[in-house]
Amino acid sequence: MFCVSMYAQTMDKIVLNGKPDGDFTQTSNGVNIYGKVLAGQKTGTWTETYANSELPHFIVQFDNNKKNGLYLEFDRQGSIVKKVEYLNDKMNGTLFKYKNSILVERVDYQEGVKNGESVIYYEKGTIMESSNYKNDQRDGVTIWYANRDKNQGEKVAMYTYKEGIFDGVQETYFEDGAVKTKKTFSGNILEGPAYEFYEDGSLKTEANYKKGELKGKVKEYPQGKKFLKN
Repeated sequence: MFCVSMYAQTMDKIVLNGKPDGDFTQTSNGVNIYGKVLAGQKTGTWTETYANSELPHFIVQFDNNKKNGLYLEFDRQGSIVKKVEYLNDKMNGTLFKYKNSILVERVDYQEGVKNGESVIYYEKGTIMESSNYKNDQRDGVTIWYANRDKNQGEKVAMYTYKEGIFDGVQETYFEDGAVKTKKTFSGNILEGPAYEFYEDGSLKTEANYKKGELKGKVKEYPQGKKFLKN
């Protein structure tokens, strides 16, 4: 959704061999890049503007020529687009992404990979998806929510992951929050009972799976006849 532009790559690739310590300024195609040099390395806060503008496009903190500290990206109106901390050139902390000044994504990183909570928002600020990551893979429960005009939408689906694959319970929901379907996966394969429900909570269908294969027949029930025991 938010790509690193050619200008950010230009800032990263500036060669400082032979440049004296102190202030550094470079202008190319109307883009201004300026910062400080220490022992031939980028250090402190560096800024990169939009072409033919004084507005910053990127503000990045460096230490020994590596991104270390705050990284900020702005749109042409001066509103923040991205905010994150870096450690030794790798994202390390919570990445915040914005669109029209509204938070649209929040993801935890450790040493450049997703580790921790990840939340994606609709443009009106309500949650679209809430999940957890471990070593750049979904791990744990991920929940998706409906898009509603003003209020937070209800749950649409809940999947359980382990190291990026389905492992555990999967559920989908009616608008009132009642469970619509319920299945269990093991190692990305259907395993055990699978249920479909009516809106009143009674069973609509019941099936059983072993290593992804249906065992026996799918049982069907009239509405209100059979309920699962708690």
